[in-house]
Amino acid sequence: MAPARDFSVVVFTNCRSADSSTVLALDDVAALFVTRYSGGTASGPRLETPVFLSLRRVNRNFAFDYLSLPGVPYIVETSPDLSNWTSANGAGGQTATGLQTSYIDTNPGPRKFYRAKAAP
Repeated sequence: MAPARDFSVVVFTNCRSADSSTVLALDDVAALFVTRYSGGTASGPRLETPVFLSLRRVNRNFAFDYLSLPGVPYIVETSPDLSNWTSANGAGGQTATGLQTSYIDTNPGPRKFYRAKAAP
């Protein structure tokens, strides 16, 4: 949604697949609509606190996906205790290229909490 541009996209289906092909297809359709009809650049209100889709192990590392808006930078932060947060992907974050962004923590600690937020 981009209320400042009077623009929103909703995609859905009445079927599902055993693998992630349905979700990926819907993501592609939504991205096509955003690129084609919104001017291709995200503006207006952002997904300030993106929704996490999954947390998983990748070898000895942790990885997760979160919903994002193309062209918007997101900062991934980590904390050992939920009170002190440190940027894990740089001060400027990572600019999203699609409606779903992945992050892999190659420096996992014994206990870590994660969050992602739109860069200021």
